[in-house]
Amino acid sequence: VACEALLVATDSWFGARTRMVFAVADHDGEILALYRMPDATYFSIAVAVAKARNMAYYNSAAEVNPVDLCDTNQLGKAHTNRTFRFLADPRFPDGIDFADAGCFSILNDPGIDPITAENIAGPSLFSDFQSVLGFTRFNPERNFHRPFNAVTSLNENGVVFFPGAAPLYKSAALNGGLGLIGGLGVSGDGVDQDDVVAAAGALGFEPPTGLTVDHIKIDGVPLPYQKFLRNPLG
Repeated sequence: VACEALLVATDSWFGARTRMVFAVADHDGEILALYRMPDATYFSIAVAVAKARNMAYYNSAAEVNPVDLCDTNQLGKAHTNRTFRFLADPRFPDGIDFADAGCFSILNDPGIDPITAENIAGPSLFSDFQSVLGFTRFNPERNFHRPFNAVTSLNENGVVFFPGAAPLYKSAALNGGLGLIGGLGVSGDGVDQDDVVAAAGALGFEPPTGLTVDHIKIDGVPLPYQKFLRNPLG
């Protein structure tokens, strides 16, 4: 219902130029809904689908592989693809010269100079790359290190390391308790625009108060959840 309302509002808003693709996945990564607005880019279909599946997997305390966590305090918290991008940056936090790499960064893998990103010796085997970013670059269809399953592994098409997604939760009135039910992925414009639209599309299905990952820190650095433009309708 929230997605339908958003689509109607976006299509009918006078002067709106953004054209988006929306995807909703259940907790197993099965796509429940997929909509491409007229004139939206075709490649955004795969991007939106992957984002939705990333949300459903990573935000599930029961499903996420511990190797994909930087800190145990992340378990069960609500993350977005903006969080993933922040953790995959070559400097953590971004913009601080000579800072250590984010824990998702490929610079943490063996055989790479963490300052210059050059190979220290000869090329490494692809199996040596076990950081989240390294692993998913050499296994491009995998949803993080999600354990292989004959059913759920069919519902994977990679990890997207830029914003435009939101986990979806049911309220106590609908679910008998607060719980993750899936994910929303949005793609079609700039990453900040995607983030604003994803937040709007998830209205009514937001995480419970205090569950978003921006309430915790890693190495003293707070993690981002979502970020909004100063004037998103401008």
